[in-house]
Amino acid sequence: MTFANVFADVRDNTVVAEDIYLSCYRPGSQSVHGKVTVSKDETAPDALVLESRGGVELARSGSHTFSVSCPSLSISETLLHAPYQTIDVNKTQGLVRRISAFDASPDRHLIATGHFDGAVTLLSTAMTSLVPINATKNLHMSTVLSLRFFPSSKVLLSASSDFSLNIISTATPSGENDLPLLAVPRVLKGHKSGVTDTAILGVGRNVLSCSKDGTIRLWDVGEARKIGSSLASEGFKPIIKIGLGTRRGLDCFHQMASHERRTPGPTSAADDNSPGNVIYAALNDGSFNVFDLRARNAIYASPKSIGSDSSRSGLTAIAYDARSHILATGSQKGIITLFDARFLPASSTSSGPLSSLSPAILLSFQRSNASIDDLLFVPPTAYSAIETHPHLLVAPADGFPFRASVHPNGPRVVEEYVGFADEGVRVVRMTQRDGNNVLGDVWCVGDDGIVRRY
Repeated sequence: MTFANVFADVRDNTVVAEDIYLSCYRPGSQSVHGKVTVSKDETAPDALVLESRGGVELARSGSHTFSVSCPSLSISETLLHAPYQTIDVNKTQGLVRRISAFDASPDRHLIATGHFDGAVTLLSTAMTSLVPINATKNLHMSTVLSLRFFPSSKVLLSASSDFSLNIISTATPSGENDLPLLAVPRVLKGHKSGVTDTAILGVGRNVLSCSKDGTIRLWDVGEARKIGSSLASEGFKPIIKIGLGTRRGLDCFHQMASHERRTPGPTSAADDNSPGNVIYAALNDGSFNVFDLRARNAIYASPKSIGSDSSRSGLTAIAYDARSHILATGSQKGIITLFDARFLPASSTSSGPLSSLSPAILLSFQRSNASIDDLLFVPPTAYSAIETHPHLLVAPADGFPFRASVHPNGPRVVEEYVGFADEGVRVVRMTQRDGNNVLGDVWCVGDDGIVRRY
């Protein structure tokens, strides 16, 4: 029984009243376990009454949002967000499939899910649709590990543990010469092990892929070929995830490393601001590498053990925020660490990294021992008119996704996304609404085969 189910059962008169159990934790303090009884308001048939007990306080703040606090642990109000749409992929397909990869189209009309049997499913997101899309096809021989929509929303990039990438048509055919849904006009091959993550550069003429073979490859989509030589992690260690940075941040990095005050080199503003000129790679040994894609070389390799992650657990997620130059990593042990990417202690030569000195850590925090499976920065304009620091969306394997403020004064969970019942959350995405700066839809995908939209 999930958080949302309780409210639905009471609202629909399935039960007269039902309890929600809430637990609050703070390191070094005894945890507080309370409950909230949900019942109908007899004076207003469509309203619900929340009665909090046991040291927790829950209040409704919107149709799908609530605030919870715990005075005894000095935990101030934290936003709880219930999904306003759930899409059960298993129900739509009549099969039992765990989701291994996910993406939502930029136009917010489609979602794509990848599965452990190599299947890719394409579904409409509209609550009501004149022509709903519900298609699935086995496009890979084994687990789909990454899905990325192109900016047009008409093409999808998939990657798999079968060593290959597919370029997939997601546009609804309107004529005889149009490609059918989930057609694969291009296949990209060359990796020697499973392809773990991907990225699309610009409008999609070029894409990036990383692999457990320790390489990052740049591809020409139209010609279905690799461009130039591959980038390799230090010692060809398996690469689990990649994040994209900008040339402008790299120029800051070079100036800081060489202690020079100079004007950046002759690159255009478009080059400076284009994500993908710098690649941050999370490795399975707990370190990360940084690559200059334009120069085709590695410029930094961190040590295996960073900060409090003394167990040297592998990195499972990485994200970069171009506005603040903050780099975030997530590990198998649930540790999230933030760095200022402008102050990595290395410069570069054509032969690769010069140093493996520890980078300066802005902050590090851990909510549980569950693996961090995905990270995504949210710009400050998406949630506040006055705050200048980005927030971080976190998908942990314990089933409790959240949004955290990463202000240098210390991390704070500002919003939790509820609805999961102990299932791991593997992917988190955000789609903007109508192209504005307001926080749009947050999508969380778990092991139960359900896509939740907040």
